[in-house]
Amino acid sequence: MRDHASAIEAATATNIWHIAFTSIVDTDELSPFYFSHVYRDAARRLAVCGVSSTILRCGLFRLYSQTLACAESNVGSAYAAHRTWSGCTDLA
Repeated sequence: MRDHASAIEAATATNIWHIAFTSIVDTDELSPFYFSHVYRDAARRLAVCGVSSTILRCGLFRLYSQTLACAESNVGSAYAAHRTWSGCTDLA
């Protein structure tokens, strides 16, 4: 998280006019993806930094998150109920 925070702080200090940030698709609180909290934090920092920004969300890890949710029933059932995707059946 510190790397993203440092980059946002440095960009803000140099008076740039726009930040383009690459993130992930799934940054929900219930996301099983290990790094979701890191990208969620960066998005929050961008929202309050005072510089306009664009968040580019890469779907690369989306299938991984779905697979993990289906594989781990204790997390998967709550996560699947929370999400709008159809669940494990479309992972075949």
